[in-house]
Amino acid sequence: MINYPEYYEEPDLTKNEIKSEMSKSKMQLYLRVDLIPAIIELIFFYDWKTVYYIYNYEEAFQKIEILFDRQNKDSKFIENIILRKVVDIFDCRDMLRAIEASNENHAQNNENKIVFILDMDSNENYMNFLSQVKDLGMTKNRYFYLLATMGIYELDLNEFKHGGATFLGFSIVDYHDMNSIRLLSDLLQPGEPLNKIPTIPLEAALLIDGLLYFTWKMHSVMDKNSNNLFGLRGVKLHKSEIYVNKTKGIDCSYSLNNTTKWVLGEFVNNLLKKYSEENSYKGVTGKLAFDSDGKRQNYTLGIYKVALNHPLKKIGFFSKEKGLTINEEKIVKNEKKNDPVKPKVVISILDPPFFMIRPKEPGENFTGNDRYEGFCADLAKKISEIVNFTYEIRPVRDNSFGNRYPNGSWNGVVGELIRHEADIAVAPLTITSQRERAIEFSTPFMDIGISIMIKKPKKEKPGVFSFMSPLDSKIWICVILAFAGVSVVLYLVSRFSPYEWHYDASKNENGLNNDFTILNTLWFNLAAVMQQGVDITPKSVSGRLVASVWWFFTLILISSYTANLAAFLTVERMISPIESVEQLSRQTEIQYGALEGGSTQEFFRTSKVDTYQRMWNFMQSWGPTVFVKTNAEGVQKVRDSKGKYAYLLESSLNEYLNEREPCDTIKVGSNLDSKGYGVATPIRSELRFHFFF
Repeated sequence: MINYPEYYEEPDLTKNEIKSEMSKSKMQLYLRVDLIPAIIELIFFYDWKTVYYIYNYEEAFQKIEILFDRQNKDSKFIENIILRKVVDIFDCRDMLRAIEASNENHAQNNENKIVFILDMDSNENYMNFLSQVKDLGMTKNRYFYLLATMGIYELDLNEFKHGGATFLGFSIVDYHDMNSIRLLSDLLQPGEPLNKIPTIPLEAALLIDGLLYFTWKMHSVMDKNSNNLFGLRGVKLHKSEIYVNKTKGIDCSYSLNNTTKWVLGEFVNNLLKKYSEENSYKGVTGKLAFDSDGKRQNYTLGIYKVALNHPLKKIGFFSKEKGLTINEEKIVKNEKKNDPVKPKVVISILDPPFFMIRPKEPGENFTGNDRYEGFCADLAKKISEIVNFTYEIRPVRDNSFGNRYPNGSWNGVVGELIRHEADIAVAPLTITSQRERAIEFSTPFMDIGISIMIKKPKKEKPGVFSFMSPLDSKIWICVILAFAGVSVVLYLVSRFSPYEWHYDASKNENGLNNDFTILNTLWFNLAAVMQQGVDITPKSVSGRLVASVWWFFTLILISSYTANLAAFLTVERMISPIESVEQLSRQTEIQYGALEGGSTQEFFRTSKVDTYQRMWNFMQSWGPTVFVKTNAEGVQKVRDSKGKYAYLLESSLNEYLNEREPCDTIKVGSNLDSKGYGVATPIRSELRFHFFF
């Protein structure tokens, strides 16, 4: 709470309207809203004739007086208002027993309903009173409790949902409103998924809005229209500096002994009360606007309910401009209505094999959910059987998964969930951190990753030099070097060994001759490789040892070569132009892209990895030509590109399409990341309790 002395003529942003009413100062702004108009509308809506008004603080009389005044002026209003003041909040049992006893022998209206309006001064006192209600068994279906608090979320009422009694309350903070949730996320847990943002105390929400509203209003003047300050008494501009009463800057400090009014007080007060629909501020508690008396206007108050087997949920809202709106059907005495429960709207996206239009045979005519088939259609049916609800499934209207626009809005599946046009999405919707800040996901029902799809390379027929294919070029080089090395060793061994020399006068004048010349040595080793014999053989032990090693080497080499040669000559090989994402990122001949507005595109756009950043820049350089509207369009682009386009998509879809005719695409490399598909619902949807969120 921000307080400024009234003699400074500075506004007092107060959270408690009742206590501040006593001062009746025009310099106050009330952040709380008056609950009495909403309570009166609920009394009319449920047609209550007798209520017990239970309170424990004196200021509650102001609300009670308004109720009695309305009762005196309107004959159609409530007949009996029975007041009970709680003296000891820890000992209310006698009072409750007396109320129950007084209703034993005569029936009340509305099927013998006993209606309580509880008005306590703290959340702890609400829970202390309700715990005694529970101890006495006054939680059966004949009891109705209306809690006069704007912080219904702070009370743990779900423990009362099994008795049958109905509990109503109010909340000025709408945790289903995306603006409120995003504001809390930015203030409390930046970057966290929105479904993980906790509820906060009412006092904290009002304090946040008071400070932010005051700051926003002051910035609107100082940044955009600071000239409004000049012309006020004591305010001057000197050398681009603001002076107030000859003091540089705006001095917000004060002394209790100083009775001089602040010259900017009235200006700031009028500024805070000034409101226009075009330039309004929306905080955690909704729109902040004040009338001339400083009371809030244009607010929306949520109505929440806990009933038998139903946890706390929003059933409507109240505003002075639109009145009371209750979304659930009004129950009228002695009138039974058996309208069927409205089916849930389930959306998916047309993307084989997950969700497809069922083909029709001659004479067949499918209706309703039978018009669709696929993995997601079957999953939606199974979920409805487990959770026990009826549903209508349909494709998303714009056939898009969900892309966030610069103004913060979403399209596709995510957008329809945010706008509550659908209750649940069962689709191949990738779980991303950005989407988790807009909708809620279940645990993944399928693990996937980004993969690369290319056109299957054409098979290569054997060529003139295909006989060299069984061995790598490096192996061939090693064989040649081994051949030359062994030949040199055998030549030297034969030269130094006396056993290799023999007498032959016909070939040499001296009569001494050696058969292992350099040429004969090469010929001897070549014959061994070709598995042929020659006329010369080593006679020395060392020469025969070298020859034996070479023969054993050639035996293993030729056996391996022969075993693989037949396969290389009979099987047509496929040579892929790329084998990994790293190889794809370092070439420029093959274009590549992804689904426009999908999670794959967002992955590359926001990635900090050098390889993926380089790939994103490459895709950006080609512009929209490499991005596609649907996965089917991307696959067709791969097939028509003649190997000059690669499509980046989820691995599950990649593997499925590669096995479908015409079987002309393949997956290359490993997955780029690891993520999953999840079932999605709007933020804080009642359906989220049935999933592992």
